[in-house]
Amino acid sequence: TGKLLWKFAAKDKIISSAAPAPGVVLFGSYDYNLYCLNASTGKLKWTFKADAQVHCSPCVFDGTVSIAGCDGKVRFIDLATGKELANASVDANMAASPAYQNGVVYTVSLNGDYLAVRTKDGQVLWNHKEKASGGAIFAAAAVKGESVIFGSRSRSIFCVDSATGKTRWTFKAKGDVDSSPVISGGRVFIGCDAGELYGLDLATGKRAWLFRAGAEIKASPAISRGR
Repeated sequence: TGKLLWKFAAKDKIISSAAPAPGVVLFGSYDYNLYCLNASTGKLKWTFKADAQVHCSPCVFDGTVSIAGCDGKVRFIDLATGKELANASVDANMAASPAYQNGVVYTVSLNGDYLAVRTKDGQVLWNHKEKASGGAIFAAAAVKGESVIFGSRSRSIFCVDSATGKTRWTFKAKGDVDSSPVISGGRVFIGCDAGELYGLDLATGKRAWLFRAGAEIKASPAISRGR
């Protein structure tokens, strides 16, 4: 029906997308808080206070929530209680949602860092920096098997080895890349500020096709039923 079921007011703006988990919904706010609400009623279950704005969307996995924030920390928080389990410090602000696979999250910074962090103890497994000028990374990573895909404001889309961070391939876009990649089958789908949407081969980075929209593409693609 579109009728309002409930609403909840944070103390500052919300850039973070909401992330659902069983019975709850989570989001971050510029009031430094990560919020966990009852999904049916909107009532507050718990808050976690970070040291700066929570711009990113929460990543939920295995009873844990991960955020990468403007306080330079990748945090792992218990989904049931809101208590911090571990964290890793990165000397940079972070805006993108972490991407999870097999006990590791992959995330990025506005200084061009891209890194892998072990979830059980916050150990940084590898941390590399994009060397290109203007290499700030706002887009979230996408991970599948041994491949992690990143997009950068250096107009680069690149794939690294999930275990080592070693670069496998790089594709040069026509504009800055703030669009978060999506992996489906053997392809990567991602947009750029030049208004181009790319379908790239996951293994090689070669372009399978492109679509030219009428203006810049900031959002992540969404995939369903072959579209």
